[in-house]
Amino acid sequence: MDKETKELAILETYLPAGASEAEMDAAIAKAIAETGANSIKQMGAVVKAAKSALEGKAVDGKALSDRVRDRLTKLG
Repeated sequence: MDKETKELAILETYLPAGASEAEMDAAIAKAIAETGANSIKQMGAVVKAAKSALEGKAVDGKALSDRVRDRLTKLG
């Protein structure tokens, strides 16, 4: 192992755990229920609520937004 690989392994122990797909889906479902969203127009509110539900976890914002968009498109 080279120096950088060892350093990366050490640094990764300090990073928050990433949100799983199931956790993201559950947070999105909860956010949609809480906000009463039923169209793509409410996407911002749903993303914001889902992010707060996933607080403390590393979340890829683009992946979350894409999932919210897909979910709201199916509703509308």
